[in-house]
This record gives sequence, C-alpha cells and structure tokens, in this order.
Amino acid sequence: MASFLEIADDEKGYDLDHFCVPRHYENDLEKVIIPHGLIMDRTERLARDIIQDMGGHHIVALCVLKGGYKFFADLLDYIKALNQNSDKSVPLTVDFIRVKSYCNDKSTNSVKVIGGDELSSLSGKNVLIVEDIVETGRTMQTLLSLLSECNPKMVKVVSLLVKRTPRSSGYRPDYIGFEVPDSFLVGYALDYNEYFRDLSSFFPVLHSVKCFETAATMHVKEDTIAILEQFDIGNKLSSLPVLPKASVLIPLMVKNGELHTMMTLRSKELRTSAGEVCFPGGKRDPSDRDDVDTALREAEEEIGLPPEDVQVSGLLVTPVVGFIDESFCPCPNPAEVSAVFTVPLDFFTSDKDHYATHGVAGTMGMLHSFHFVDPDSGSQYHIWGLTAMFAILVSALALKKKPDFHVAFDPEDPISFFQQVLHRRTSKL
Repeated sequence: MASFLEIADDEKGYDLDHFCVPRHYENDLEKVIIPHGLIMDRTERLARDIIQDMGGHHIVALCVLKGGYKFFADLLDYIKALNQNSDKSVPLTVDFIRVKSYCNDKSTNSVKVIGGDELSSLSGKNVLIVEDIVETGRTMQTLLSLLSECNPKMVKVVSLLVKRTPRSSGYRPDYIGFEVPDSFLVGYALDYNEYFRDLSSFFPVLHSVKCFETAATMHVKEDTIAILEQFDIGNKLSSLPVLPKASVLIPLMVKNGELHTMMTLRSKELRTSAGEVCFPGGKRDPSDRDDVDTALREAEEEIGLPPEDVQVSGLLVTPVVGFIDESFCPCPNPAEVSAVFTVPLDFFTSDKDHYATHGVAGTMGMLHSFHFVDPDSGSQYHIWGLTAMFAILVSALALKKKPDFHVAFDPEDPISFFQQVLHRRTSKL
C-alpha cells in the first residue's frame, strides 16, 4: 500500500496571518491546511519513490488538467534534478489530457478524454498518470480501464491528494502525497469556479463562500428559493395514510443563467418502472427522519449527490426541491440508473414537445408526456406520468409562468389541487 501523510479531520491548520494571502480571498478562507513547503517536501519524496520504482524505463508522464498542472510541473522538476544525481535515471516524455465524466443511455460512469495524443499511442509504453486529487476514484478507474485496452507496458498513478470519503470506490493510487478530509480544498492549482488556483498552499473553503457566483446566478437562485418557500408544506400531509412512504428530489441548478433540473433514466434491470425517466428518489427507510431525509439519501445512493451539497428549498407534497451546483458531476449507481441528464425548466411549460391524454379515474387529470432530446448526447427521453406532472408543477412555480397547455391545477395555487386529490384518495380507503 502506498505511503502518505494523513491530514486529520480535526486538523487545526495554520492561521492565515502567518502567510501571504491576497486580501480579496481573506473572507472565504479559514486557515492553511497544508503549507507550500510541506507540499514541496512530499512532492520531492514522491519523485524519489517514482525514480526508485520506475528508474531505467522510458516513461510517458501524462498530466491530468486543469488542477494537476502545478503538481505535474513541480514533480517533473524534482525527477529531472534526481536524474542528474542518481544511478537510476528516468527518460521522460510528457503529454496532457483532460478527463470528463459523462452519462448517456449507452454507458455510465464513463470518461471522455479531451486533448493529448490518441491513447492508442501509449501501446507498449510505461505510463505515469499525474493527478491532483482523487475523490471517489471512479473516474480514474474508468480511465485506467480505457488505457488497458491500449495495452501499455505499465501504468502507475500518482496523486498529490486523496480524499477520505464514504463515497470512495476503494481505489487507491500507486503514489499518494496526502490523505485529506472530505472537505472542499483550494489552492496550488485547485479551484472554486476558477478562483484560488493562484494560491501556493492548500486551504479549505468556507461553506459560506458565495462571492464568486455570478450576480445573475445568485439572483436566479434567490428569487426561485423565495418563490418555492411560499409553497413549502413541510410535513402537513405526512399523517395521511394514503401518502406513500416515499419521496423524490427535484434537483435544480442554474446553467448559463437559466434554471435546469436533473433527471435520471432508470436501469432496465429494475423490477419496477424499468427504463423510465424519473427524479432521484424511493421508499422511506426506518432510519429516515422525514421525506427530505428519504429524498436526499436516495439521491446519494442513485447518482452520488452528497446531501450536504443540496440547498433544500421546499417540500411540495411528495417532491423535495433543492438547489445543487452546476459543476456537480453525477456518479450513477448502474444497478439503479442508466443515464443522468438535465432539462431546462421552461421545456416543461412549452407545448412544442408536449402531448397529453385523459388519465384514468382517480388520477391527477390529464396524463402529460414530453419528448426530450439531450443536446449534448443526442439521446432521446420519454418523460411522462407523475414525473412529468412534478416537472410541470415546479417549472410553473419557479418560472411564475402558466404552461402553454391545459393543466388541472392553478399555477398560483397548485398545492390545493394536490391536497384535494390526496383527500379524495383517502376517503376511498
């Protein structure tokens, strides 16, 4: 097992007053958790370990951008210096790639390689992948799987940081600089919305940091949250026996200044609703305190969304609505989810790709359906039934816009309609 320096969860760190920190960052940083000098010492030791293990072989050093560029440069500087004073030298060539996780209806948890030479050119070569941070490890595992198809002679991975997180897949790099707590770190080329890369040490970002969200994004989020809070029913209906002990999360995000929601395509291997579009969610566990707990737990199990990364905005009967960051990259559980995609909210108020039929007795009026084509992947999705109704409801509320087609509820007072439906169903028990 690779050796590393462990940074404890309760690490006190170092006061900012002892370091040179730009004044415009001071209100967003609490402390220095790993000083630059310590980073350099660990980087030199990693270089020595790599020389010891891989010395004498020609190596292709593959830098994973963007966050890995500073560590990559410093690591190679140490390797070059050691080459001049060591019995084991390492002939090096370098290349750069970016990796992006994506999901579609054909594959999950995949990696798209951007830039660099074709991976096939690495056939028969010794490859050293240089990464800045490994979190769950799933992206790296998939990248390694892609590389193995190209038949390299040897592949080693060095990562400056590895997060200690319950979401870990269990993957561990061959060389590790530091094992760090499950918190958001910036500095030394790691960023938050492209800020903080210029800092030379590692810092945990305060949870309250908002100063770098664009004014437009903040405005949209704050207005939407204020609207949804007016319709938050809390647990008013939880005592009704007809209510299923289940709930879903409707994740909202702001992309390019517009509201979007994230949806999933259920695995075809599931026993119920296989291959259908839905929101993350499921049945309540005995350990769940309420519907919000259920929705957040299910979202983490299905798409890897940490509960602490959801800003809950309200409970609309059974759906829980919350904001997530646009940068969230889902890690779908292949046993439950075969694809994850986002849809603009205004799509659910337009009649362009909408059609409806009369529902059966006891249902919520019309049965709404939408045909959505993902502009990124070209994949086509059929969104219908209760999922479509929830999407219409949230879209009408958040956008303060009446749909172009007929709906059975009043967009200005939709909760009354849902309450009436639930009470009608209760009376038949």
